Amino acid sequence: MSSEFLPLTIPRGAYNLTDARRGDPGVPTRVQWEGHERSVVGVTVRPRTTGRDRGGASERYADRHRFVLELDDGTRLEAYFLRRVRRPGEPRWWARMLK
Repeated sequence: MSSEFLPLTIPRGAYNLTDARRGDPGVPTRVQWEGHERSVVGVTVRPRTTGRDRGGASERYADRHRFVLELDDGTRLEAYFLRRVRRPGEPRWWARMLK
């Protein structure tokens, strides 16, 4: 079991968009983890982290949305969604297993 964050693949269309109206990312309903597609049966929202505006303004913005995802096989993942990626094509979702 690795303690480092790895890219988390979300199958196309596998999001719950209930919170998207507030500007939050859609929470995945299914994920690809360790080579298998699994259903998300529970979600706990964690505090967001913030960062400074890259354009030099003094405002702060939510840059990382954090979650704990419970999968149908009992696996628990600490996951986060990056609001802005540094390079095009970089994954937005990352996760690691919780003990």
